[in-house]
Amino acid sequence: MKFNLLSSVSTLAIGGLMAVSVPGAAEAGLTCTSATFICSETLTPANLKTGGAENVSFDQFHATGSLSGANLKSVVISEGGSFFSSGTVTYTGSGTGTFTFNSTATLTMLGGSIGASGGFPTFNLKSGVDKGLVSKGNGSTSSYTLLSGAHAAYSGPGTFTGATKSFSGLGGFIGSGAFLVNITASGGVTVNGTNAFSSSLSTTYFPTVGISYTYSFPTPEPASLAIMGGALAGLGVIRRRRRKV
Repeated sequence: MKFNLLSSVSTLAIGGLMAVSVPGAAEAGLTCTSATFICSETLTPANLKTGGAENVSFDQFHATGSLSGANLKSVVISEGGSFFSSGTVTYTGSGTGTFTFNSTATLTMLGGSIGASGGFPTFNLKSGVDKGLVSKGNGSTSSYTLLSGAHAAYSGPGTFTGATKSFSGLGGFIGSGAFLVNITASGGVTVNGTNAFSSSLSTTYFPTVGISYTYSFPTPEPASLAIMGGALAGLGVIRRRRRKV
């Protein structure tokens, strides 16, 4: 999204004005590693603009196949990524004008979701109590001195701090389906300086979100171990008898 504005004040904040519809996130699916007893999934939502929102889909933990009998122990959802602000400003006054560009960006996830089967939490977050995952970032700062009618280009890359959230209620994460979690982008570019200028500036967000399931398998009970040991001992006796014959 780009904004073309003519300002007569000393500070112009650009961002957070309109939601933008974007395609769905790139689906990767869960990857499970038996050595670490972890199943994880990483998604890269389509690039967002300031004010954009998207639902990303995570798979539930499904204890089947090689995971048959596994118990879910913990769930962690994470977010991070980067952003890039760019654009131009034109000095429309007389003489010379001085400008300073700054960019900020915020990702907010778990602001809402569509629950899957099994009672997955819907994240009805209360303001000031639990705002979900919030990652912030600051882009580079650049200053320019321009003659009347001259242009300056701004390029401000930045990286999000990243955030994680652990969950204690795990029942809703177990199943063969998927659930959607909302992610939103806010922030933008601020121009400070001489009060006569026009600008065209925008910020693009490149979020990365993920989920991690830690699991374990039940430890055999003593009685089960005794039965197994007896069975192995019996097999040993049978083998020795066959050798003698």
